[in-house]
Order: sequence, then structure tokens, then C-alpha cells
Amino acid sequence: MDKGSLFFAHGKQVRLSHRLLIYVVLCSAFFTLVATGFQLYWEYARERSAIYDTIQFIQDSYVEPVATSAFMMNEEQTRLQLKGALKLQDIVYLEVSELEDEETVLVIEGDLKARRDIFKEFPLIHEGFSENPFRFGMLRVAASLEGVYQRLWKKIMLILVSNAIKAFLASFCILLIIQLVVTRHLILMAAYARKLNLDKLDRELILNRSISGSSDADELDQVVTAINDMRVRMKADIAGRREAEELLHGAYDELELKIRTRTAELTETNTRLNWEIE
Repeated sequence: MDKGSLFFAHGKQVRLSHRLLIYVVLCSAFFTLVATGFQLYWEYARERSAIYDTIQFIQDSYVEPVATSAFMMNEEQTRLQLKGALKLQDIVYLEVSELEDEETVLVIEGDLKARRDIFKEFPLIHEGFSENPFRFGMLRVAASLEGVYQRLWKKIMLILVSNAIKAFLASFCILLIIQLVVTRHLILMAAYARKLNLDKLDRELILNRSISGSSDADELDQVVTAINDMRVRMKADIAGRREAEELLHGAYDELELKIRTRTAELTETNTRLNWEIE
């Protein structure tokens, strides 16, 4: 028994469809991770840009009102304004301090222990009734990326789960298609090749395919054609060898007959010569 027969006898064959399925899953996982990485990078850049837009919005909408309230020493109004800005996404800390002594903080809103990944300062300017406005304080704004990381983590999980489901469904469909289009025909061809012998060369290999034999013949049809051509050539070679063997046997019989005839003639001639000598 050859290696291939042993391989099938012990039932250890690895189906081509399963191997292709593994390759499809691995490729899908690789490209999914790469696409997810690019998407997360783009989302991260977009989230950071949104934070800077929020800080720009605070500069455009809150700095002037806060400057007016702080200059008028209206702590309650200043605190309300800072609380309003604190409600903006990813803003975690705001403070108003004096310009001359930055250690002196007038109003604070937010979490003092929160991460301050992005920090901006805006001078508080009072125009008053003079032509020369002057700076009297500083508005400090801090934003954290913790919310960004949390949102990105949720997106990662959502993307991975959705892509895993898509990859599973796509792989199942690919496995089914491979089974219907390729694998079952390969199994049929393998069974035909194993059963093929000198006494069964008249049986032609035919696949049950709608496109078989048409102008749209593919590689499987080419393999079937090659196997059938090999079968025809084997049949012709066997017929030719049998004919040659029959001719050889005929020539051997004819030669044997001639030898017997010649031997008989020689025997008769020798006998006649012996009679004449006597």
C-alpha cells in the first residue's frame, strides 16, 4: 500500500475546504485588524480635533463674559459661566486666576485630580471705558482624553464583534461555496481514480455540473478531460499491446510450425539417405 492509500486508510486527510476556510479566516482577521487600526487612528485624530474645537468654542463664547464677570468681582456669575463650559464634552477643569499672581486662584470648577492631557490658557482682558484695554487675569482650561479612550474602546469592541460576525458568516458561505463548487467534485474524481483499473476503462468520468462541457469550462473540466484522455490513451495502449501480443503469438506459432515442418523434412531426408547407404 502506497503512502496515499495509507493516508486515506487511517482517515487523516485534511479537507481542502477546511484548509481554505482557515486561510480565509486568517486573511480576514489580518485585514480586519489593519482596517480597525486605521479606523481607530482616524477616530482618535478626529476626537482630539473635536476637543480643540471645543476649546476654541470656549475661547470664542466664554472668555469675554468670564472676563467681565471676573473683573466685576462677581464670583457667582463667574462660577456659573465656568460650570456651563464644564458641561462641554471632555472638559474637566477650569480656573480663573489673577495675572499678577498666578498662584492666586479666584474661581475653580471641575475635578482637581482629573487628567489634564490638553491644557490651554486665555488672558482675561478688560476694555472698560479707556482706549487701552489691559489684562488682569487668566482663564485656564484643561481637557482629558479619558473619555476619548473610553469611546474608542467601545468602538473597538463594536468593530471587532461586528467584523467577527461578518467574517464567520462570510467564511461559512465561502466554505459552502467551495464544498458545492470544488470539493465534492474533487472527492468524486479521487474516488474514480482509486477505482480505475484495466477492466473499467470504458467508464467515462463525468461531473454533475451545469457548465460541464459548455464554452464556460473551467479548471475542473480541464482535469476531467485530462483524466478521460488518459483513460482513452491507456485503453488504446492496452489494445495495441494485446494486438502486438496476438501478432507475436501468431508469429511464434508460425515459426514453431515451420520448425516442426523443417525438422520433419530433415528427419525424412536423413532416413532416406540411411536407406540408400545400406
